[in-house]
Amino acid sequence: MIKRIFISALFLLVISSYNNIFAADKNVVCNNSGCSGFSGSLFSESGMLPGDTLSKTFSVKNERNEPISLTLESEENAGTDEIFKQKIVAVVYENGGLIKFSGTFENFLVSDIALGNLSPNETKNYEISISFPTDAGNEYQGKVINFDLSITITGDDGSTEVLSSSTSNTNSSSNNSSRPGSILGTILGLSDTGGVKLVLIFGGIGILLTSIGLKLIHSNRRG
Repeated sequence: MIKRIFISALFLLVISSYNNIFAADKNVVCNNSGCSGFSGSLFSESGMLPGDTLSKTFSVKNERNEPISLTLESEENAGTDEIFKQKIVAVVYENGGLIKFSGTFENFLVSDIALGNLSPNETKNYEISISFPTDAGNEYQGKVINFDLSITITGDDGSTEVLSSSTSNTNSSSNNSSRPGSILGTILGLSDTGGVKLVLIFGGIGILLTSIGLKLIHSNRRG
């Protein structure tokens, strides 16, 4: 009985301390003066290879005395390659488990993802995971995805606020939920998969020839 109580207490301690030990790449705080903490690029990566996964995180803390709701939005920018965004897979997690979105980047770029509600003094943590499937070929060499991200915060009174990438807190609250222009510039590129495959092929051949040579030397010594 005591053992069961101890295990239950330990489980509750781990769950309750999750938000405290979570280290996010961006920390958004919303109070009565507005929201801030989402400035600067969340992703800025290049040289993805088949099998690679990139993950970035952000937290949102509600310090207001009213609940708020969150929506994650993305927008495609010029220069994005169509076949690349159809291959890349995006997944959005909440608090390390609950999935808010899962699909190709093509769908991610046109989706308004509901991140849920935050009660007063509540904090939630989110992760955006971007994966490049292992079966991708040379047709994806040099391809890029260029996109913006934004978070729309809606108050209990219906007012909305959109976080921009401005380094100063110039966000405004209004009933107009229009998205600002460039928010989070993001570029994902693909390295030369052909060159990597050749290295792996020749490396495998080298290992095979070395193994055969060692066996021949060993046989000659025994003879």
